[in-house]
Amino acid sequence: MKTQQPYDKPIKVLPNSENVKITIIADAHGGNKYGIMPPGTVNKEGGVLTQTRLQRRLWKGYVKALKEIGETDVLVVGGDMAEGKQVKIAGVTLSDSDTDIHVSIGSSVLNYAIEQLKPKAVLCVAGTDYHTTYGVGGNLDYQIADKLIHDDVSFGYVVNAEIGKSKTLWNLQHKISIANVNQLMPAEKIFRFYYRDLASNRIKRVPDVVARFHMHRVQPPTIIDSNRYFIRGACLKGKDPYIATLSYPSNPDVGVLQVEQVDGRLESYKFHRIELQE
Repeated sequence: MKTQQPYDKPIKVLPNSENVKITIIADAHGGNKYGIMPPGTVNKEGGVLTQTRLQRRLWKGYVKALKEIGETDVLVVGGDMAEGKQVKIAGVTLSDSDTDIHVSIGSSVLNYAIEQLKPKAVLCVAGTDYHTTYGVGGNLDYQIADKLIHDDVSFGYVVNAEIGKSKTLWNLQHKISIANVNQLMPAEKIFRFYYRDLASNRIKRVPDVVARFHMHRVQPPTIIDSNRYFIRGACLKGKDPYIATLSYPSNPDVGVLQVEQVDGRLESYKFHRIELQE
């Protein structure tokens, strides 16, 4: 298993590339009937799990979004690709209670993306403990990553990665990990808290791009200062009534996030929204 990189030793990704196309996929919540699931998914008994109407629409939109994006340089996997046991709500929205099936769904979703996008690098982070640790065999997101097709791909678990010739430093984590910082805070305020947290831990370099995925919403990258950026997104989870009862003011956007990096700057951004209408 690849190990997580130390904060002060970022891995280098495509160091000879001036322009880098990055695609972000997160929060598929495989195993949740409001999450994405490919057609033909089978359980351990060999029976085919029937897609819900929402899952059929999600999958069609996912296929369309990846086709629109085309070949990409870097695929970022933002965690929570499996749903887990749902211990707080007793599994009420699970399509199958077996977390091995959740891993199978999450890996199938990503392997389809790898086949379509043909990335040169795949960077993975783990999601929340609630979704990743309540399963058999250890962290579910790590298990998913183990099943990815990456024979000809630069692959690893990361916290920090220098992407492109300009060595733009991306910090990738599933959610904000600083005490007393709310995910709903304005990006500028989150970045300031994060900067203080880095300084207190004597981190050598402040990231150029801070990317988080736990929000279940997508907003354009926010320019902080001196070409530093904050990114939220992208979520593949559908309209879950449980999520709607939490702190989120609206139901999640659903889609795939594409970012174009040119000479260290995020020059363009596109959220490939998955339309759920028939």
